[in-house]
Amino acid sequence: MKQLRLIVERLRALLHAWALRPSFTKFGKAVARPLDLVTRRTGVPFTSLATGIPTGYLTSTGAKTGEARINPVFAIDIEGGVGLVASNWGQNFRPGWHYNLLANPRCELQRGRVTTRHIARPAKPDERVDIWRKATEVYPPWKEYADRVERELDMFVLEPAATHSL
Repeated sequence: MKQLRLIVERLRALLHAWALRPSFTKFGKAVARPLDLVTRRTGVPFTSLATGIPTGYLTSTGAKTGEARINPVFAIDIEGGVGLVASNWGQNFRPGWHYNLLANPRCELQRGRVTTRHIARPAKPDERVDIWRKATEVYPPWKEYADRVERELDMFVLEPAATHSL
C-alpha cells in the first residue's frame, strides 16, 4: 500500500509539472471527456485519483441555448458552499460555464454519485482568498495559469439551494 501511494504521488507530481505546458491543455481535454463520462456513470473519481484534484460535474443552463450543460470543475469546499475557479486550463478566455452561471445561477454539482442543487454567485474578495489558497494547495499549476493569462481568474461560490427561496 505504501508503494502504491508513492507511485500515485509521483504520477501526480508529473501531471502537475506537465500541466504548466501548453501541450497539456490539448491532451487534458482529449482524455478528460472519456474519463469524465466514466466517472459520472460509475461515481469513481478517475480524474481526482490521477491528479488529487477534487473533481465535480457542474450542470448549468446554457446562457444562449437554455439547454443543460455538464462540465468538469474542480470543486473546492469552503465555508458555506463550494468554490470554483474559472481558469479554463489557463487559457485567455473564460469557460462557457462561467457565462452560464452569470445568466442562470441555478445549477447542480455531482460529486461521486451524489448530486446537489446550488445557487451560484461570484465570490466575494475574502472568499476569493480562501478559494485561491485551497485551490493552489491542491493544484499548484493554478498559480502558473494565473500568471500566463491576461485576465483575472474568476471565482464562484455555489451555495446550497436549500438556503435560498426558489
